[in-house]
Amino acid sequence: MPVKNVFLSKVKEMVTGMNDPFVEELRSITGPKRVFPMKANATVLGNAFVEKIEKSYEGTNRPLFPKEFSYEYHPFHSQISAYGIAFDQPSLLNEAALLFAHVRDSFCDKRGAKEIATDVLMVVFWANLLIGYFEHLVESELYRNKQLQLTNSDYLTLCREEEFRSILTDMKLAYAFKHLSLISAYSRIPNGNPFDYQWVCRYYLRRKIDVLGGSAMDYVGETRWYDGLERLLRALISKDSYNSVLKQFPMRGIDELHNIPVYLVVGDQMPVFSTTIKSAPRTLDDVLRETKETNQKFFREILHMVEFSFDLSVNLDHDVGFVIESPDGKTLLEMYPRTHTQSLLAPFCDVIGLPESALDALREEGREELIKELIQLGFEMEASGKMILVLSEKIGWQRWNSTLSCLRRILKI
Repeated sequence: MPVKNVFLSKVKEMVTGMNDPFVEELRSITGPKRVFPMKANATVLGNAFVEKIEKSYEGTNRPLFPKEFSYEYHPFHSQISAYGIAFDQPSLLNEAALLFAHVRDSFCDKRGAKEIATDVLMVVFWANLLIGYFEHLVESELYRNKQLQLTNSDYLTLCREEEFRSILTDMKLAYAFKHLSLISAYSRIPNGNPFDYQWVCRYYLRRKIDVLGGSAMDYVGETRWYDGLERLLRALISKDSYNSVLKQFPMRGIDELHNIPVYLVVGDQMPVFSTTIKSAPRTLDDVLRETKETNQKFFREILHMVEFSFDLSVNLDHDVGFVIESPDGKTLLEMYPRTHTQSLLAPFCDVIGLPESALDALREEGREELIKELIQLGFEMEASGKMILVLSEKIGWQRWNSTLSCLRRILKI
């Protein structure tokens, strides 16, 4: 981000307990924090997009915010390989342009058009991401209840029912409203000097709630929130058990907010972000925090090993994990924290993987003995062609040193 907030950094250390000198070593590997490429500097939003956002709603006759959302949630029940939150870029830009007009005129923000356009686009993006994430929470809860045989309901079938769809719309807007500070923090650190973007997030969500009937505000507040959950859970499970389940409704889904796949659908347009969005903004130390604590040492040792090479680099733009790349950009090694999609063979596990392209390169170089050695060390072949090792604290010292030695030869360190 453009400014480092020392107070927030201290709070983060207190909450996460990350008081580890290795953090400094990670910074030497990762370089500056990568949020989105467009937010790595103060503003990097292209002139064409700024002009489109700035010119769309000049004058006083501005329409209401659309009833439709800028995203679609694709349930994992229907197709696990394509599930996640998909953003429609034209719709995202249209809502950003509407919000831009209000911020510039009604809020009297006198900064340059690039700064305002960048910030409002991120507000719309993060607000819709939180709204869509609540759908993931509901589907995750339904999935858990089906595993416990508390219900036979199907998420897609439920979404076709008018009553369920209505309460779901209200609750997901209320959920985003409950997390205004989180949205504004990801969009732009609110500093109140001279302009606090939490008010912009609030304004945007209130206009969306108004155009959709305003009922979502009935569920903002702790007591009213549980009234809404009660209505929602009645559709998910039997009446005999929903009261007990209500007390345990989780605030995160099967994939956490930072791990749920997020895609940008651009059609025939130029992408507004320089890369397709795969996950929330993360750094290398974020990835380690998502890893099971006992397995962090395995990732750390590989990163220490890579530090001794001038040729290899760490790439964080690779889905929800990170990869070790060769000088020509080819993926040599993949490392994933606990997520739902990184492995069909071992979901929710910390894994090290070699992609099919890396295995093919070893065969072409006549180094098949390294593949056989990996299999002996516990690597398993997936149907996708990838070879993975599921990390566990039960890996012994001798086996891990042998694994590290084999990986060192594969990476040519």
